[in-house]
Amino acid sequence: MAFSLGVIPMFVGFGFIAFMVLMISDRKTNLFKTLKTHLIVVAIVALLSGTASMLLPSSKTISLMVIVPAIVNSQPIQKDIPELYTLGVQALKEKMYELADKKVDEAAK
Repeated sequence: MAFSLGVIPMFVGFGFIAFMVLMISDRKTNLFKTLKTHLIVVAIVALLSGTASMLLPSSKTISLMVIVPAIVNSQPIQKDIPELYTLGVQALKEKMYELADKKVDEAAK
């Protein structure tokens, strides 16, 4: 996840401190106006970055979306898949017969 969850408490803490300073300061001073402006800018940036991190896929997801189809659709893989499938089915059948023979031998004892 591009947007770390540790950033959320940081923004909450900053927001709390800014809110307390705004409550304490006089509304007519330049400090109040400056803090209010900066707080609005930080809130907008936090919302935009949080929304972008939720909507945009991670680099791992993008690489899987691009690389895996390229590998799967390559000619060598397409040629080897039927052979690998039949080899896998044969191996499973052999293992199944071995297990069945063991169970029959155990039941006969």
